[in-house]
Amino acid sequence: MQKLLTNITLTLLTLFSLQTMALEKEPFTQECFEALQAAGEVVLIDVFATWWPTCKKQQEVLARCRTDNPDADFHILVVDFDKNDVEPKGIVPTL
Repeated sequence: MQKLLTNITLTLLTLFSLQTMALEKEPFTQECFEALQAAGEVVLIDVFATWWPTCKKQQEVLARCRTDNPDADFHILVVDFDKNDVEPKGIVPTL
């Protein structure tokens, strides 16, 4: 029984760690964006509002994208629609 509980605990900790790593994000700042661009990094700017259903679904999609593509190297910069007073400049949307 003890071994089973230990295995379940380790599994849950591993899953929690993977989920936490899955969506490493940082707040958007113009300086950070420009530095990442200058370094040739791929940047995804995540503009969201917690109350908007589409944005909630988008978070699930982003998490799945990270999980499904662990070797994909890109940065997620977050702009909270309701809290941030930043206006990203010099952004060219690309897919």
